[in-house]
Amino acid sequence: TEESMLQGVIIGQIAFIEYYLKLIEHKHKLPKVIITGGNAPTVSRFFNKYYLYDPYLTLKGLFCLSEEMFVHSGK
Repeated sequence: TEESMLQGVIIGQIAFIEYYLKLIEHKHKLPKVIITGGNAPTVSRFFNKYYLYDPYLTLKGLFCLSEEMFVHSGK
C-alpha cells in the first residue's frame, strides 16, 4: 500500500542518517542532530539520542536574518 511504501522510505532514510552518524562518531565527537521539516515528528520518534526536534527552525532562522538585516541597515 502507499502507506507501507512511505514507511519503507522513512525507515530507509533513518538508516541512512544513522549510518553516517556512526561514521562520524567513529572519527569525531557525535554532532548535535537537528530534525526539522514535514516528516520530522515521525522521524524524531526513531532517534532516541543526540537529536533536537524543532518544528520552527526555519522561521527562527528567518527571524534572526531579518533582525540582522535591520541592525545593519541603520534603521
